[in-house]
Amino acid sequence: MFTQIVIKTQTLGKPFTIEAVSEILGKDTKRKTINPTEIVRSVATYYSVKLVDIKGVRRVKEIVYPRHIAMYLIRNLTSASLTDIGNLFGGKDHSTVFHATEKIKEEAKTNSKLQQDISNIKVSFGNP
Repeated sequence: MFTQIVIKTQTLGKPFTIEAVSEILGKDTKRKTINPTEIVRSVATYYSVKLVDIKGVRRVKEIVYPRHIAMYLIRNLTSASLTDIGNLFGGKDHSTVFHATEKIKEEAKTNSKLQQDISNIKVSFGNP
């Protein structure tokens, strides 16, 4: 990263100052703002689940697992509160959202398929 900053300051003909570095980092670190609904849509598409089902109350594994992943991604990639996330998923309680996100977080530590799925979903909405 340091080398890239030095090269960019030289390329732009700017002195190597805190202001120049901040400007360069600001340009490099700006990411598209992610909408929670966009995350839910991407997860539903990835797992071939209807949007109405992933947001609904059905408790079958084929729907619950993607729902939990969507909750996990929203919690980690947005500033939405547990309550906000719960409301997005049909009024689920904040403790339900917390349990779901923790479950996915723990499973992702050892499940390489889940890690790959999460990575693929992130790429689908422009967040590598």
